[in-house]
Amino acid sequence: MGMGLMETIMAWFMSKRRFNKIRLDIYGLEYFQKLEEEGQGIILCGGHFSCLEVIGRKMALHMKFNLVYQKHKNPLFEHIMSRSRNRYVNQSIGRTNLKAIVRG
Repeated sequence: MGMGLMETIMAWFMSKRRFNKIRLDIYGLEYFQKLEEEGQGIILCGGHFSCLEVIGRKMALHMKFNLVYQKHKNPLFEHIMSRSRNRYVNQSIGRTNLKAIVRG
């Protein structure tokens, strides 16, 4: 849990210059980029046991994407989380907003 917390802090608050120094190999990125160029939608699912925040921010360097999330009950944490994520994603979509998810 501690490692996940540190990775989230890095993804949300680290400067672009420092964050871009983190090495993360993304295999198969060309398939995502080809589908994006063709106007095709992509659904990419990830488990909460991985460093999703770091992966998401790294992926945003290569392509635009939306993320689906569950709104947090604490308004302060929700504000911090949304503001941080919206710096690198195209759009944050609440998990109950099915129309927006399908529209993408």
